[in-house]
Amino acid sequence: MGGDDRNIPVLSIGVVQQLTGLSGRQIRYYEQAGLLKPRRTGGRRRLYTRAEVDLLTEIKGYLQQGMNLEAVKELLRSKGRLAPVPLPAEGGAPEVPPGPAGIDLPGKLSRFPAAEPLTKRVPRLTSLYPVNNQAGLIERLRTHEEERK
Repeated sequence: MGGDDRNIPVLSIGVVQQLTGLSGRQIRYYEQAGLLKPRRTGGRRRLYTRAEVDLLTEIKGYLQQGMNLEAVKELLRSKGRLAPVPLPAEGGAPEVPPGPAGIDLPGKLSRFPAAEPLTKRVPRLTSLYPVNNQAGLIERLRTHEEERK
């Protein structure tokens, strides 16, 4: 097999499970976390490449060494193995993913004076806090604000 063969999506999730020792749930979680993006068939089945199997094995190794998932993401980004987190264009409005139940995260942050420096970092913060946990971020900021009073 040539080097290009490593990027042909032909492996089912069952085969990837056998090759990596990861469960299907773990593999799908890493996909949801943005660590890989398998191709989909017309029937929506995931197909993985040999390169993605190698990436999953690498991720598994880092996690076994005690790294958390965010640290693994940053390490893989620094190695060029993952796309960098997009930053807003200078002077442009940051693109913020929609929050749960229509939460306007920048609007909520503006209510907390201590959070003013953070509002420019909302895209980065929301990438660290999944959409379903943005309410948790707001609660932590509220608690921090109350402790400062």
